[in-house]
Order: sequence, then structure tokens, then C-alpha cells
Amino acid sequence: MDDRISFLNRKLFLRVGFLLLFSVIASSVYSYFIAKANDDLIQSSLRPLEEETINATAVSIELAKNLYDNDNAIFIDARSRIDFIAGHILGAINIPVNGTQLSSWHSLQNISKNTLILTYCSGATCEASLKLARILENLGYMNTRVFFGGWQEWQKAGYPTSKGHH
Repeated sequence: MDDRISFLNRKLFLRVGFLLLFSVIASSVYSYFIAKANDDLIQSSLRPLEEETINATAVSIELAKNLYDNDNAIFIDARSRIDFIAGHILGAINIPVNGTQLSSWHSLQNISKNTLILTYCSGATCEASLKLARILENLGYMNTRVFFGGWQEWQKAGYPTSKGHH
């Protein structure tokens, strides 16, 4: 009888161990493919601008300031981390698009897909804000606008700015 109980316990132990091992492997594989799919989507959005039209509409300095004053939009700076630290619109978050690191994309996790987002970069001749707008649209953020005047126009107008990481 003891041999039978010992055999059943061993059999149960093996089944539970197998299920745990299977769960860990399945979870790891799932996480890998989800992360890879997100990275692939972001990387595919970094194609040259000529290949695709951007649905995001342009925002003037007056409208940008109004949205800022009424806390009706999230401002996302598309410039490099170094430029962002040197100076940015107060309250903006930084998602640089001209780099290879995608570490800044975690800031999007807490932003609803319906949120009004204004992307900006250095100024009218900078295309990083357009690239970022396209990426955001491809990720499902369809309420994205581009503030073409960017950092130069905002700073020149004397509007609220900040230096450093945030």
C-alpha cells in the first residue's frame, strides 16, 4: 500500500512539475512574441516619410498654447535625449525617433489611445515630429497632431519650459 501511495505521489509530483514547466515556457514564449511584435511595428514605422501620408494635422503656436494652458493634450518631444535635457516644453515627455533605442516607448503605456497628443521637435525644418506622429498613428493613437513650430517657436514666445529629465 505504501508503495502504491508513493508511486501516486511521484506521479502527481511529475504532473504538477510538468504543468509548471509548461506554464513558464508558454508565458516566456508569449512575452517574447508580444514584445517582438511591438518592436517590429515601431521599427516598420520608421520608414522614410515619402512612403506614406500622415493623417496628423498641424497645430499653430496659438492652439498649442491654448491646449497647454487648459491641460487638454500631452506634448511629446521627438528630439534626442540630449536636446530634451537641454530644454523642452514644461511637462512634455521625450520619445526620440532618430535613435535606435526604444526604451522611451514605455511612457506610452499610461496614455489612452484617445488622448490628444501633440508631437514636436526643433522647429519647422525638423521632420522628427512627423515621424513620431506616424509611429503613434500606427500604434493606434489616432488623435495625434504635429506642432510644427516646435521647441524654437515655443521658447521664442517665452512659454513655460524646463531643463533636465522632466
